Amino acid sequence: MLHIGTRVKKIFLPAKYCMRYPSAINYILFGKGKIKIKKNAVRLPRLPFKKRITFVSSEELGQKNGWHFIGIRNGLFLFENAEEGLVLAQPHHGALGENLTWWIPKHGKGTAIDIGGYFGETAVLLAKRGFENVVVYEPVPENVQLIALNAQLNKMASRIRVVHAAVCNIDGTIEIESSSPPGSVSFGLHKGDAKYKLEVSAVSWNSVLNNAVKQDCTFIKVDCEGCEKYLLDIPDELVAKIPYWVIETHTKELEKEITSKMLRAGFMTDGQKRFTQDITLIRFVKEGAS
Repeated sequence: MLHIGTRVKKIFLPAKYCMRYPSAINYILFGKGKIKIKKNAVRLPRLPFKKRITFVSSEELGQKNGWHFIGIRNGLFLFENAEEGLVLAQPHHGALGENLTWWIPKHGKGTAIDIGGYFGETAVLLAKRGFENVVVYEPVPENVQLIALNAQLNKMASRIRVVHAAVCNIDGTIEIESSSPPGSVSFGLHKGDAKYKLEVSAVSWNSVLNNAVKQDCTFIKVDCEGCEKYLLDIPDELVAKIPYWVIETHTKELEKEITSKMLRAGFMTDGQKRFTQDITLIRFVKEGAS
């Protein structure tokens, strides 16, 4: 039995339940009923909705990337990365699965752009590591609010600006179709069963990069669940004006096409990590960049 105020190492809430059943968070936080722990799962036997939910408790996912659960604020889980001096508020464990320190420059300056801001974990670290101006593109309203919150928690709000829009091939408005709900790790991806739709403002890659050049941008991170495909249509000369890129690709075909494009534009591959059979994170550095 976990009583109110009991310290727990990890409780991770799957995104789809967080978005659809926000009362489930309160059910855990205020200790209503027994919580049985079996192996790596935390199961609530009596819930205020029909289906029982398994809340995943992982000792490895967050800790191997330096994150530790420290508490709860306004229904959000708080995690700390003491080595980087970061605090992250989020409704579930989604932002803890990637080792940010591997692909973000240790010493930044000027402007950085974060395409696919999620909860603001990348933006905050970019600001902490020296970038004075961090521009974040994020289409999901709930995520936009979390980015602003995490910027404030880390006292980096003055360095982070959020653009509430998706990056694609047009300026205007688009409808995002997805198999998973807004706010989940893979929102924006679908395999023929687009159960969720979200109409959002859109900014074209051309607009993003032309503005980036004007702001002397030196680093761009791209993790936008498929919008990287539109980068293929952008002239190599424009792409080459940004010396450092980190791009997550979501199919093997896109991985090959993006890599070929960056090599043509004068970049070299500076490391990569494969998360799944289809998803790969690749770091590109312009040849001769200091």
